Amino acid sequence: MLVGATIFVQRIAHIITTEIVVTNIRLIMKPGWISRNSHEVSIANIEEAAFHHSLLGRLLGYGELIVRGTGIGEICLPPLGHPLEIQRHLDDARAALSKLVLVRAA
Repeated sequence: MLVGATIFVQRIAHIITTEIVVTNIRLIMKPGWISRNSHEVSIANIEEAAFHHSLLGRLLGYGELIVRGTGIGEICLPPLGHPLEIQRHLDDARAALSKLVLVRAA
């Protein structure tokens, strides 16, 4: 029981202390509280943003977002509230970037 409680507290701490930002240039994820890591991915390098909803996740409104791209491999974001909304923001940023590239090429 103590092991289960420890794992639960670790997972909740990881979720609470992770910052995720989507800009028009990049996706930034900074997990951690005491020691911090930073994962930054250029929007141009993102090929796919997929999400996973478990049954409980669908009922409670959370899921995991998995970002894949060239040169980055796979980045699994921690469980998020409303992963479809974040996926939509990524898609909008990718569409705006491709529109910008088309305008510059013309």
